Amino acid sequence: VEEYLEKLPEDFNMFEIRSRVTEKSPYVLVVLQEVERMNTLLQEIRRSLIELQLGLQGALNMSAGMETLLQNLFSAKVPPTWTKAAYASLKSLVPWWADMQDRVGQLTDWSDTLILPKSVWISGLFNANAFLTAINQTTARRDGLPLDTMDTLVDVTQVMDPSSQEGPPEDGATVHGLYMEGARWNAEDKCIAESFLKDLHPQMPLLHIFSQQAPAL
Repeated sequence: VEEYLEKLPEDFNMFEIRSRVTEKSPYVLVVLQEVERMNTLLQEIRRSLIELQLGLQGALNMSAGMETLLQNLFSAKVPPTWTKAAYASLKSLVPWWADMQDRVGQLTDWSDTLILPKSVWISGLFNANAFLTAINQTTARRDGLPLDTMDTLVDVTQVMDPSSQEGPPEDGATVHGLYMEGARWNAEDKCIAESFLKDLHPQMPLLHIFSQQAPAL
């Protein structure tokens, strides 16, 4: 319990982050929503661990919830109250914890600047659909188009490493963190191909997601 409390990231300072917002663009609203949801998760983790620590020290009576948390920590499972406040995940506790810290890292970098990252780890978001909607909203506002007429388009790039990107694209956004199952992306022919033996989840290159008005029927 002490080890987890020591490694638990601090809550995001929502007042400080909001004070730096000059324009509530769709991308800024996405990061604000993501940070709020991460704070909810971090606060639940901290509350439950502190409560369990007091129970183990005899300062509180052990409740059923504290017993469940204790059993899950011993069996390396993500406790139910954490799962309820978190994103969908099938990982066991140790990789889940590392994944949570990586997600906090992306949100820390993003909320520090409030500028769209050069590549967004889209599978590290609570609500990836909200980010895709933000891409459509940004283009619709820029071009003065109705949002319900926008189409989301995807180009598969040749880039595998997000850090090699110089910055975000002028139009849309670049995302990473996607994998294929039962197939792979053939970078040479730029198409879907048969997967290699024993390569169950090959990584996808970075995707350039952008929006344009749907053609009239």
